[in-house]
Amino acid sequence: MNNELDVMELTGLLARDGEADPAAIPDARKELMMTIQQEDQRAPSARIVPYLIYDDPARAIDWLVRVFAFAEREEGRMLDDGGVIQHAELELDGAVVMMGPPSVHGDSPSRGVSAMLDVTVDDVDTHYRRARRAGAEIAIDLEDAPWGMRRYQARDLEGHQWQFSQPIAHPIGGV
Repeated sequence: MNNELDVMELTGLLARDGEADPAAIPDARKELMMTIQQEDQRAPSARIVPYLIYDDPARAIDWLVRVFAFAEREEGRMLDDGGVIQHAELELDGAVVMMGPPSVHGDSPSRGVSAMLDVTVDDVDTHYRRARRAGAEIAIDLEDAPWGMRRYQARDLEGHQWQFSQPIAHPIGGV
């Protein structure tokens, strides 16, 4: 295959039946799929991605992984010259959260700045039990909310409030 072909040319080769050397199509398809997979791994899974400020991002990552079952996206970690985390990305069931230390972008909620994050999970009951066992500060116990979500809320080690939820079949008072 010609190495000078870019992704758009590869897409065109695959789209136009009969215009390309049939022997080149499997290689083009393979290269296109590899490119798509690489892009999928780098791109956040949502158009709106929360960015949280932590005084100690490394400690926050450890806590969020242990307590809420997040996984760090290693390719999203950026360190300064001193080895201190300046940016990191965590993922849970396709939901991405970015984080970093206090900067011009914001301050830690320990000084009064915060927001609540809502993360949809596949099994909120199991998630709740894990967080409770790991010592999360539960702000709202597991419940079925009237708007059709089973949810709970907890605070993380620096005070960010998290809501974990999953849709329920029949909301309270629903049919």
